[in-house]
Amino acid sequence: MRKVFLALMCMASLVIMTACGGGNNNAKKEASDILDDAKEMVEKSEVVSSDWPENEFTKLIPKPENVKISGNKKVDNAYYIGHTIVVENWSKEDCKAYIEKLKAAGFTKPLAGMKDVITNDKETMYSFDALNADGVHASVGIMGKNGTINIKKNKSQE
Repeated sequence: MRKVFLALMCMASLVIMTACGGGNNNAKKEASDILDDAKEMVEKSEVVSSDWPENEFTKLIPKPENVKISGNKKVDNAYYIGHTIVVENWSKEDCKAYIEKLKAAGFTKPLAGMKDVITNDKETMYSFDALNADGVHASVGIMGKNGTINIKKNKSQE
């Protein structure tokens, strides 16, 4: 549980740092949603499993290799429905290779107001946010060797 908490707090920090640059209110709102989801997961210990989840959302993205899945959780809040997967032991190079697989799966469109799908590229932090043709949003982020994979869509798309 402590590892999950640390991983989630690291990712929450990454999300906040990423969202604060550029003045994009949508990105700030999403960062707030992700942070709230991470806090809720830790507070309620709602980590469903350490296995790769099989559902309508995760079928849209490839399963990453060379990572330990420390938890996953269905996302269902006022704005989004989807899934979050918490991973450990993920290098920046492995994360970049996974992002290429996401691009090959059709996640290539930057979010509104963003110029690129790579939203943070620092020595120990890296993040990606993109939409596919159906408007489904995939985001990936690492801080150190821990990270998250999020796949979700706006409830207004249902």
